[in-house]
Amino acid sequence: MRLLVWNCRGAGNPRAVRALKDLILRHRPAVVFLSETKVHGVRMEALRSLFRFDSCFSVDSLGNGGGLSILWSNSVQLSIQSYSANFIDCEIRCSVRSWRFTGFYGFPESTRRRDSWLLLRSLAARSSLPWLCVGDYNDIAAASEKDGGPPRANFLINGFRAALLDSNLADIFTMGSLFTYVYRGSSSDRVREKLDRACATSSWNSLFENAVCTTLVAPVSDHSPLLVDTDGSLGRTNRNFRFDNSWLLDNDFFAIVMRSWQGSATAVLIRRRNKVIDDVQAWGKARNRLRWQQKRLVQQKLDSEIDSLDQLTIQHLKDKWNILLAEDEIRLKQQAKVFWIQNGDKNSKYFHNSIKARRRGPFPFTYAAFGCDLR
Repeated sequence: MRLLVWNCRGAGNPRAVRALKDLILRHRPAVVFLSETKVHGVRMEALRSLFRFDSCFSVDSLGNGGGLSILWSNSVQLSIQSYSANFIDCEIRCSVRSWRFTGFYGFPESTRRRDSWLLLRSLAARSSLPWLCVGDYNDIAAASEKDGGPPRANFLINGFRAALLDSNLADIFTMGSLFTYVYRGSSSDRVREKLDRACATSSWNSLFENAVCTTLVAPVSDHSPLLVDTDGSLGRTNRNFRFDNSWLLDNDFFAIVMRSWQGSATAVLIRRRNKVIDDVQAWGKARNRLRWQQKRLVQQKLDSEIDSLDQLTIQHLKDKWNILLAEDEIRLKQQAKVFWIQNGDKNSKYFHNSIKARRRGPFPFTYAAFGCDLR
C-alpha cells in the first residue's frame, strides 16, 4: 500500500494540480494526504473526482492559509477518527490487523513549536494501535537537518526530539534527499531543512518490516512530497533491477561499476548506490540487445553463406556463437533458479537466508568485488 503526503502550498493552483495528478499517475497511491491546501472542501471534492479517488475528507483553510485533506480509494478500509487544523487521524483496516495513520501539520509559527510537541504527545496517548505519522512537522530533530541560515537553537531541536521519543515515534527507512524544504532565496541565503518526515512506532515497524519512505521531487511548492510504501517496493522502476550473472564475463562490467561509484564520490551512499544501479542497468540492457543482434547475425551468416565461407571464418563464427550461447546458459540458469532447485526448501541456512532476502527487498547492495564492502 502506498501513501502520498505533501505540503502542496495551494491545491487551487493549476500547476500544483497538474503536479499532483502526475505524482498520482506515476506512483498510484491508495491514500493521499495534503496540507496547506488553502481551499475549501468543495474544491477538494472536485479534485477527488479529477484524481479518481473514491472518498475525501477535508479540513477547510482559514483565510489564506492552512487546510488539510485526505483522499483514498475503495481498496483501503479507512475511517476518520479525529481531526483539527493540524492533523487528520485515521484508522486503516487491513488483512493483518488495524493500524493508525495520522497526516500531521505542525504549527508554522516559530512561537508555537511547543504546541506542536504537546499535540504529538496528545495524539500518541489516544490509541495503542500501530501508528504511522507523516507530514510537515515544521521542525527538525538534529542540527544536521538544516543547511544554511542561522542554526536552530538546541532547546528547540531537543524539544522536538523529546516529543518524538515520548510519542514512541522514530523515522522509518527513508530514501532520497535528506532535505524536504528549500527556501529559494539568492544562492548565498538558500536554506534547506528536513521539515517533512515519516515516523512510526515500533509496533507499526514490526507490522510492516519492509516499509520505506521516498523523498520525491515536484515542480511546485517548496516542500518535497513523501511517498510511503508499506511493502517496500519504492525506488523501483517500472521493471525491477535484476543482476545478470553473464555480465561478470565482460570486463567492461567492472569498469562501468568502478567509474560510476568513483564518479559520484561526494554523494551520499544511497545516491552512489542508485547511480551504480542505473548505469549498470543501462549498460546491461544495451549489451544484452547487442548480444542478441550478434547471435542473430552469426546464425544468418552461417545459414545463408556457409558454402561460400572459408573454414577459418566458419570456425570463428561458431566460436563466437558458442560464447554467446554460454552467456545465454548462464542467464537461463539464473532465471530457472537452479540454485534454488539445488539448495532450496531443505530447512537449510541457504533457504532461510533466501526468504529473509526476499522480504528485505532490493535495498542491500554490496560492492565487495570492487574493493569496498558497504552493507
